[in-house]
Amino acid sequence: MLLFVLLFTFVSAATIYETRTSNQCSSPYSIVLDKSTCETHAAEVGWSDTTASAVSFSSYLPQGCVYMTGSDQLRVYSRTSSKSCSADYTCLCAFTAPLCSVGLNEDVCICGSNACYHSTGLICSANGQCSQF
Repeated sequence: MLLFVLLFTFVSAATIYETRTSNQCSSPYSIVLDKSTCETHAAEVGWSDTTASAVSFSSYLPQGCVYMTGSDQLRVYSRTSSKSCSADYTCLCAFTAPLCSVGLNEDVCICGSNACYHSTGLICSANGQCSQF
């Protein structure tokens, strides 16, 4: 009789949110399309409008949670768009990854409230900062 033992490793994951004023929310970042998430994190990043309005059509908005700086308005545009984030249309991007282990990360991970990339030689320190190895 063979006995198989399965070991499961649970890796904690987290999501951090960052703003973009150029390009788009591209991998490993993702577009924030949920209105509630947009509103919650708009307050955290310091945007004065924290009540998002859904937009059904736009020829100028990038896709996702967008803060229109000129008019001080928060919008969620769910349609695919080729428009880029800019100083006028600031995007909120989400980054989800495993939590870093202090002093060791073999891939991208979250260290405190920062994205830490092993490929750039960064490791997570005990104070929650990414620093050179």
